[in-house]
Amino acid sequence: MANLKSLFNYLYRRLIHFFAGHSLKAKRKRYFFIKAGTLPDLNLQNGTPSIPFDEFPDIKWFKKLLDIVGKVIVNHLYNHQNLNMGSQYKSETHDLDTFVNEAFADSEKVYRHLDEVLQKLVAQQSADHATMRWPTSLSDYNQMFHADGIPLPEIHTNFQPKVNNEGWFEDSFFANLRTAGFNPMVIQGVNSVPDAFSSMTDEQYHTAVGAGFENDTLQRAADDKRLYYCDYSMLSELIVDSETNTGGHYPGNCQKHLYTPHALFVLPPTASDNQPATIQPVAIRLKDDGPLFYPNNPNDRFEGKAWTQAKYVVNSADGNHHELFSHLGWTHLVIEPFVVCTHRNLSENHQLYKLLVPHFEGTIFINNAAATKLIAPRGQVDEILASTIENDETLAVKARAIHARGYFKFNQQFVTKELASRNVMNRKLLFPYRDDALRISSAIQNWVSDYVDIYYAGDFDVENDVELQNWAKELISTDEQGGQIQDFGDFVNPDRVISTKTYLKDALSLIIFTCSAQHAAVNFAQAKIMLYVPAFPGGMYTQAPETIPTDVNTYSPDGTTPGLLTPDSVSKVQQDLLAVLGGVYYTQLGQYDHKHFKDNRVKIALERFQQNLHNIGTQIINDNENRPLKYPYLIPEQIPQSINV
Repeated sequence: MANLKSLFNYLYRRLIHFFAGHSLKAKRKRYFFIKAGTLPDLNLQNGTPSIPFDEFPDIKWFKKLLDIVGKVIVNHLYNHQNLNMGSQYKSETHDLDTFVNEAFADSEKVYRHLDEVLQKLVAQQSADHATMRWPTSLSDYNQMFHADGIPLPEIHTNFQPKVNNEGWFEDSFFANLRTAGFNPMVIQGVNSVPDAFSSMTDEQYHTAVGAGFENDTLQRAADDKRLYYCDYSMLSELIVDSETNTGGHYPGNCQKHLYTPHALFVLPPTASDNQPATIQPVAIRLKDDGPLFYPNNPNDRFEGKAWTQAKYVVNSADGNHHELFSHLGWTHLVIEPFVVCTHRNLSENHQLYKLLVPHFEGTIFINNAAATKLIAPRGQVDEILASTIENDETLAVKARAIHARGYFKFNQQFVTKELASRNVMNRKLLFPYRDDALRISSAIQNWVSDYVDIYYAGDFDVENDVELQNWAKELISTDEQGGQIQDFGDFVNPDRVISTKTYLKDALSLIIFTCSAQHAAVNFAQAKIMLYVPAFPGGMYTQAPETIPTDVNTYSPDGTTPGLLTPDSVSKVQQDLLAVLGGVYYTQLGQYDHKHFKDNRVKIALERFQQNLHNIGTQIINDNENRPLKYPYLIPEQIPQSINV
């Protein structure tokens, strides 16, 4: 009887979907923009009372998610030292397992039940804030991980407490995070010494960089194009009070602090194209009028404690930038209008619809879930990140850019162009993200070029493809039903947004790269690095050091007095959430349904693409053998087709 009921529900849903219609007129009734309440002035797909049925993930996605959620729940129960609490979750997850494995499983039904389980977990997390404690040592964080649930990440070995500096961690790890960590989108090469470090003396520089730099100076390093710089001044809008560097205070009315630090790095003089080198840290400035922090400072007593704390502040800023800019603003929110405008303007038999739609699977679903739950007052983003949720929302929209004053400009994001604009194409610099992104981008460009050549003989065909031009016009429109994409199009012909086949190839390649590789680069490090609070403290819970030496406590002295780092209940929220967001690998770049492309010419081009991706995967795996911080995020077999988590 249960199977008959499931079959009836399945057929009923499919019939509704069928009769909803596939014409553009019918689809425009389902796909249209509204203003998002949690993201001011941004046009997003309407989700009231529900997103279009087409946008619910395949049941296979739920199976993968359920596996990760099960591990999170096990870890959660271990952390409460009460596995008897598991009876409730065990019953509910068993029901979910049953729903997922029904012969005719209904994605909406599974989602509703999964959401109920997750909301109970969130409620338990919120209740934990009432008994919030402050870790007194690194072991308090390490003990939050359990082999049967969420295992302790490999990067924990970089954190080695010292007698007088309990927060100590490797300078090399700190530097390698900029090029092979969770946010490789900030580092830039500079040709002169940045103003924040102009007061640094040669003596201080030699003290900071140590052996191998005896004949070097800061100015010589700048002249040789060996200086690299991270500037987080774009986060200033998150700070509520610049005098005290305060941000948000949820949960538990605990005041969080954040900064807009400057961090300077250098390549050794021996670096060459044939022997690229890793950067090493030179100095950090937390505030314009604050002290200069640098390694090995003889005045920095307690085994370099002030320098260590300055590194934590930079990692916190980097993580806040990552979540609001690199991740949410520059992947999720950028791609959603492409999804909506594609359904509204390209018919389902259009060649570009066929090419793009597999790269949009699950995006509206996950964005809607984020907008209504994660990025909401008293949601997980409010708990983890440093500022108020209102400031976070406003800056994420500015990062996405719905007006000219925003940060994301489509035509500035072509991979080679974006990297060149940051002056990081120097082959002397060991930069795993750059090298792997260029490989994947090139493979995607070749695939897209082959595909477009099959259907467009020349620019004339592009200019006179009515559906394509309507799609492009709606993407750049700032009207209520516009995609609000800034700087999109070539405008060779003032009456056309896209006039050339060359630009069409470039634009499609960037869209697919963003949906797949770029999102993978910024998403999956969440589960390997960012869920470990010492690597990414979402906020600072005391003011950062303002003197050298410092009297600031990295950890709490007694479990009740705040230290610099995150309290236990918030750390567990961060751990659980990022394990889920960075743990679901669904679909694979280049692997389309075998019936998706029926044109034999496309199948031949696709086989070339798949072989190229396979070869790139082998290259990356080999390169990782010699990288000081392995970079697995752009191995093609681990890159999903779309933003679906």
